[in-house]
Amino acid sequence: KSTPTLANRDGKLIIKDMAELCRSLIADCGLTLKDIAYAGIATPGTANSETGVVEYANNLPFKNFPIADLLKEYLGVEKVYIENDANAAAYGEYVAGAAKGANDAVCITLGTGVGGGIIIDGKIYSGFNFAGAEIGHTVIDPNGPECTCGCQEGKECTCEEETCNCGCGDECCCEEGNCECEGHEEEHSCGCGCCCKGE
Repeated sequence: KSTPTLANRDGKLIIKDMAELCRSLIADCGLTLKDIAYAGIATPGTANSETGVVEYANNLPFKNFPIADLLKEYLGVEKVYIENDANAAAYGEYVAGAAKGANDAVCITLGTGVGGGIIIDGKIYSGFNFAGAEIGHTVIDPNGPECTCGCQEGKECTCEEETCNCGCGDECCCEEGNCECEGHEEEHSCGCGCCCKGE
């Protein structure tokens, strides 16, 4: 199961939806909240796993955002742990995937942005300020367009695929700033007819 993020809204509403999804999954498994001691969140951004705070996420409304405490409150569990989503993916590959049996591994994730996770001696390498593997924010063209984080063009800008801004995942029909949306609604699985970023 999943639920749309709908990132352009108050972050608390995103966490409330996450809590509702958790309740639904718990019920689907024939369990109750009494059976659940802990929850974990793999989140985009600089996730401080010691405080449970997302210090910054450029694609979500999370800035010094107490994500762990909010899910703990909305879901009613004793403890919530957080980790950067690419770090969590890297650890998952280390435990049960392509990096199983290795002592060290690097994982690159491609999605809304470009992420990275590093495993050294079987442990997640968090680096300075929990941003050790934020490879998507490596500046590759200092004169390039501004990234959503505010820096000049990084890998996230260069590698990002143009997609419909409604979140349906379809390819954008706009080229070089010329909008060709009108009359192309049927090309998008959501039928939104609004594929231009920023519209």
